[in-house]
Parts: sequence; structure tokens; C-alpha cells
Amino acid sequence: AYCASKAGLGLLTKVLAIEWGPRGVAVNAVAPTVILTPMGEQVWGDPAVGAPMLAKIPLGRFGQPFAPAIGAALRRVVRHSQQERRPTGIGRHAIASPAADALG
Repeated sequence: AYCASKAGLGLLTKVLAIEWGPRGVAVNAVAPTVILTPMGEQVWGDPAVGAPMLAKIPLGRFGQPFAPAIGAALRRVVRHSQQERRPTGIGRHAIASPAADALG
């Protein structure tokens, strides 16, 4: 369900960009990396799972729940930027991990 919802949001962003772009409305999506939400804590809070992932992240820390929203609000979005997926991951935006198995 989690992956399907993320894919759905990406496609929703694309459709909204196509529909609203001609009216001058820019539509973009923010795509963070590992964020320590309650679900993130469940998976990445275990040092045996979290430590190897932290070693792959250049800044050596996971994101906090408020960080992507603040970053997106403060980032100047260029008007011609339309239907983009903006990774905000702390130096890493594509991660494959055995931790996904922990989610079932």
C-alpha cells in the first residue's frame, strides 16, 4: 500500500500539472528520503538496520518529519518548473534496503 500510494501521488502530480499548467499553476511534488515518522522509527530505529543506512547517507542522519515541508516552503520554485519530483533526501534519494522486509 505504501509504494502504491507514493506512485499514485506521483501520477496525481503529473495529471494536475497537465491540467493546471496552462492556467499558470506550477505543480510539483516533494520526495524525501528516510524520514523518522512513526513508521520510519519502526524500521530504521533498530541500530542493526539503521546504522548501515546512515553510513550510506552523506550527512549521516535521517530526516525529521518537518524538514521536507520546511525545505519545500523555503525553496524558490522556478515558474517553468512543472511536474517535477524533487528529492529532498539528505544527500540520498534512491535507496534499496533489506529493511523493507521488516514492513512485511
